[in-house]
Amino acid sequence: MHTVKKIKTMFSYGEIKNDILKSAAQNFPEKGLIIAWTDEGIYWGYKDEDFVFYQSEAKDMISKRLIFLRLFNTVKELYIWKRQDAFQKRYFSRIRIDGDGDESPVIDTRQLIWGTHAKRLDNGFYSLTEPRNIKLIVPHIDATMANIDLAGISPRKRLYILTRNYIAYYPETGQAYFVDVRFVNTGIINGGAE
Repeated sequence: MHTVKKIKTMFSYGEIKNDILKSAAQNFPEKGLIIAWTDEGIYWGYKDEDFVFYQSEAKDMISKRLIFLRLFNTVKELYIWKRQDAFQKRYFSRIRIDGDGDESPVIDTRQLIWGTHAKRLDNGFYSLTEPRNIKLIVPHIDATMANIDLAGISPRKRLYILTRNYIAYYPETGQAYFVDVRFVNTGIINGGAE
């Protein structure tokens, strides 16, 4: 069961006018996890002093073929997305920081990640696979840079992303809706989804 809680949060929007990863590093100097969706695939990594990915082509694909990305830790998320029309492609960003700003109701949920089998790769990354040939390569750390035990991934022990859903209400009816969502952390859950 999910519980609504209230937290302080603030956000701002902008446009990315230069290199995506350089802009991401400037807007998010802290350590965190990064997940980037491109035309060629999904790239997981982390940001310490620099961005670290298992796949050598990841930075190039993010710079040239990005659809959207999320760079996050337990307090902050930078979300970048592509908007394209017939004439040009532009990138926009949203930074959300929890702990400061206005009070907002939120619900935290765990979203299961594909992968019921894990294989250790080089440099602390793991390949998560499923029988239907879905594969993700993920780092062995969470958004606080703590190690997580990916070696024991199975159909009953799964990787998840903790998402925070921000709630607003229509003034005319009082009907609640999600106005924003951000990634908060990753972890392992035993026994399946919530």
